[in-house]
Amino acid sequence: MVSSAHRRAGTLRERAPGHWELRAFLGRDPISGKPRQATRTFVGSGRAAAKELSNLVAEAEAGRFDRSTATLGQLLDKWLEFAEMTQRHRTLYENRRKIETRIRPALGSVRLSKLHAQTFDAAYGHWLDEGLSASTVNK
Repeated sequence: MVSSAHRRAGTLRERAPGHWELRAFLGRDPISGKPRQATRTFVGSGRAAAKELSNLVAEAEAGRFDRSTATLGQLLDKWLEFAEMTQRHRTLYENRRKIETRIRPALGSVRLSKLHAQTFDAAYGHWLDEGLSASTVNK
């Protein structure tokens, strides 16, 4: 009998004769909780595809893939859940207001794997252009 951990490590599927789809399980996304996987296509024999799948699984187990599908909005939701237990009511209210009025509309749909300094710089510049002071944006 194959263990469930071994069964979920990787899959091999022939999409067309000699064309294979390889998938390796990367664990669950820490924010969204959804399963993550690395996908690679391969052209060749079934035996060669199985060997390439082994390489892909080894890469996944070595941690060479760290692509989160979670968005900044999902991360903020998790943070707010934690903040409800640790922050005073007024502080939580102000943080939630800032997130919902400024941060989420500008950056909430951006995947964490796609966030870069330029993304934040653009949002910061936009908020300053809207008339917010630098001290307000930095809070």
